[in-house]
Amino acid sequence: MKLKLQKRTIVVILLFLAAALGIYKFTLGSGIKTIPVKKVEMQKRVVEKTISVSGKVKAEKDAVLSFGTSGRLAAIKIKEGDEVKENQLLAYLDTYTLKSNLDAAKLSLDIARTDRDIFIENYKTHVDAIGGEDEYYLGVRKQNETVEKAEATYRAARGGLADGYIYSPINGKVIEISKEEGESVIIGETVAHVADLTNLFFEISLDQEDFGQVKNGMISEITLDSFPNTPIEGQVIYLQDFTTEDQDNDFKIKLSLKEDTNIVPRLGMTGDALLLVEKTDQEVDALIYDEIFYDEENNPYVWILDGGTIKRRYIEIGLEGDIYTEIKTPINMQIVVGVDPDTEILEGYRAKLAE
Repeated sequence: MKLKLQKRTIVVILLFLAAALGIYKFTLGSGIKTIPVKKVEMQKRVVEKTISVSGKVKAEKDAVLSFGTSGRLAAIKIKEGDEVKENQLLAYLDTYTLKSNLDAAKLSLDIARTDRDIFIENYKTHVDAIGGEDEYYLGVRKQNETVEKAEATYRAARGGLADGYIYSPINGKVIEISKEEGESVIIGETVAHVADLTNLFFEISLDQEDFGQVKNGMISEITLDSFPNTPIEGQVIYLQDFTTEDQDNDFKIKLSLKEDTNIVPRLGMTGDALLLVEKTDQEVDALIYDEIFYDEENNPYVWILDGGTIKRRYIEIGLEGDIYTEIKTPINMQIVVGVDPDTEILEGYRAKLAE
């Protein structure tokens, strides 16, 4: 009797060991593993989508001035910092040669007109000497051509003389003077810079993808490098209607600068503009962008725990902001992510929660 009991006990132990071994082999063969994860809590946030871009303070009326001809700079009538009026004379070249050319062109024009008048007058009393009516009309045409050429030369000489003077095209302030009296200047070389500093704006450039999200009247926050801790409120006031290869196919945008007694923007200051493209009307359920995953068909999902097992939960998302994304699907189970970006998670794995 005692021997039978011992045999029965041995059999039970062997069966238990076999069952345990089978479970171990099944678990090992099925690929079930434990993955370290950490909990993620849903946030209540106002989700915002913005565009951040660098730019520069510019003037609505800004003129870089140069002569339309070459010569010696005879006089500069202004200095840097001066306030100037529209059409005020700022500088002029030594115009002796230009005036001489104009006088010569005027004389040639007067002679051409006189010759034409004499020719026409002679026709009245010397028709036969001129050669008849046909010859008369040919002669008048040649005289008119000579007068037209003389007029063109005169206009060019007069324009050349005008090109030797620089007048301010706007009311503003002299920002810079690049040349000195007595220096030689060539056509198109910068001599002075005048700008209206009472009407400044902040200019940025956006590529086509971002440009399509911007609208007139959109609010922005502008932070100038000179005032890093004091943002200025801005607003979109101009959207460029075209783009060119010289602009790298980007579009220019102008932002107004709200007056602030603590900040005085200066022409040429640089900084960054933060454009508020879209935001939720109120606080919503949200997760950080890297807490949301996408399958091969770009469907969004999160990892959740179901009795200690990691499972995939597909979700509907709303506004995708800069940091947070709106989550429209109610989730009443624990959301998890890998303990670090390199952690690979697969559905069905066991979760080991990190402290």
